Amino acid sequence: MILLAADDGCGYCAAYNTTAVQYAKQKGIDLTLVTNKFDTAQQASQVDQAIAQKPAAILLWAIDGTAVLPSLHKIQRAGIPLLLTDVLPDQKYDKLWV
Repeated sequence: MILLAADDGCGYCAAYNTTAVQYAKQKGIDLTLVTNKFDTAQQASQVDQAIAQKPAAILLWAIDGTAVLPSLHKIQRAGIPLLLTDVLPDQKYDKLWV
């Protein structure tokens, strides 16, 4: 599983990322954490890289709920289960994530 998340630069983000990694480790989940500095273009590129790795699932903390929509469509077309956290796009797109 790949977690695409916000950078550890803010306390909330750092706590979230640390907790997610610790929880995954406790549950025996192979989790790769990838962060970015709140840059939507960088996140789009990270999504493309994650898709290429064909993970069991992607857990995504969207930097921008609107800008991320093309990436959500790509993940769906790739057949990779998508879980969203923290920022949700408009609910009319809820068929794009689990």
